[in-house]
Amino acid sequence: QEMSLATLDIGGQSRRVILHAPRDGNLHVIDRESGKALSVNSLGEGSHLLFSQSFSPKSGLVYLPVSVLPDSLDADSPSSAARNLLVAWNPAKQRAEWAIPTAGAFGGSVLSTAGDLVFQGQLDGYFVGFTSEGRKAWAFFAGAPALAAPISYAVGNKQFLAVLAGPPSGMPASLGKVSAQFGWDSRTHPRRLLAFTLDGQAALPPTPAPAVAKGVDVPEFAIDEALAKEGAQVFAKCQWCHGAGAIAGGGAPDLRASGVPMNPAAFAAAVRDGNEVRGMPKFAEITDRELSALRHYLRARARASAAP
Repeated sequence: QEMSLATLDIGGQSRRVILHAPRDGNLHVIDRESGKALSVNSLGEGSHLLFSQSFSPKSGLVYLPVSVLPDSLDADSPSSAARNLLVAWNPAKQRAEWAIPTAGAFGGSVLSTAGDLVFQGQLDGYFVGFTSEGRKAWAFFAGAPALAAPISYAVGNKQFLAVLAGPPSGMPASLGKVSAQFGWDSRTHPRRLLAFTLDGQAALPPTPAPAVAKGVDVPEFAIDEALAKEGAQVFAKCQWCHGAGAIAGGGAPDLRASGVPMNPAAFAAAVRDGNEVRGMPKFAEITDRELSALRHYLRARARASAAP
């Protein structure tokens, strides 16, 4: 996890500190001179996980994306099973000043500015600006999640704000229905660098609307339940990109809706040879039985999702 350096007034004394919110669900304030902990406080619920925090010397607050994940979460858990908060934490007073629910299980990295604004991209595709008091001041639909760390910079006397946007990958895209709810597709939705300024006149280029993938049933395919069960184990190699339970959240195609697994030769070539230009690694070691098991598993998952 990233760490923020700050100078805080603690007990009437100016202290040079490290602000650290690791995955233990706490905010640690550490003295930079001695290395000793000055305070360790629970964020209340959830943990700061993947995306970066921001400290504002002006407000004295640390702005944290905090994910609230249940102890038990599987591919078919409802989309509401996990959530995220943007938390404004006061490290001097050791408490949250406010917390705002944001879309999905993960909120994007945070930027705080000297203009008392806090910017964050969200999984629903909106890039949002809040005031330091927690009021939504501005929002822009980016056509894809802008989860990367925003940056602020100046050219001459003009201030710009820039952020990368594109379909999510990794953990935010791998949680089954929780990740798939927003309808992002790795092949359909663009990857862009967006730059903003107060007098900017550009319009977002045409962008496909989000669409939740639907499994395609093939009634003539006879599913072997034993093979499908084996395939579920083999699919553990695939789910980081293609999503838990074969429910993709944007990192790679949703294989329940793909015609490739229906063609044994094409599927074998795709898996064993890969397509590294498009991000698909090679799995040359996979056996014919494992390929067959994967096909049965994917058809079982597709049939289940296509059922009324």
